[in-house]
Amino acid sequence: LINAGIEKYAPNINVECKHWNDLQDTDKSNWCVNIGSLCARYDSSEKDNFDIVTECIDKMMSLCTAGSVLILFSSYMPENMIEEEYLITDPRDVFDYAIKKYGQNTGNVSLDHSYSDSAYKITILKQQQ
Repeated sequence: LINAGIEKYAPNINVECKHWNDLQDTDKSNWCVNIGSLCARYDSSEKDNFDIVTECIDKMMSLCTAGSVLILFSSYMPENMIEEEYLITDPRDVFDYAIKKYGQNTGNVSLDHSYSDSAYKITILKQQQ
């Protein structure tokens, strides 16, 4: 993904792969994109999948100036495809969280579940202050 972005937009792009929790408030970017890092559980914590996702959304939104995009596994995934380690969330719950916290009656949160029953994309545009 990083190589594709660099090839398409070079030399006017700076794409980096970093761990969200390692970033500080001074590490701002136009966009924060999370594809794949929230598809499986990498820890053994008892933390709820929804809480993990919403904490990541909040971190991403604190680091972006334009918006954030996440690709997540959906609770609509067919049962025969679900693996125990998958981090699965209900798209309705995640959308509800994002629209209430970041929507501000502007239509700046979108949910796209058209690619697959198993995954969805949520895009959150940042409100300009």
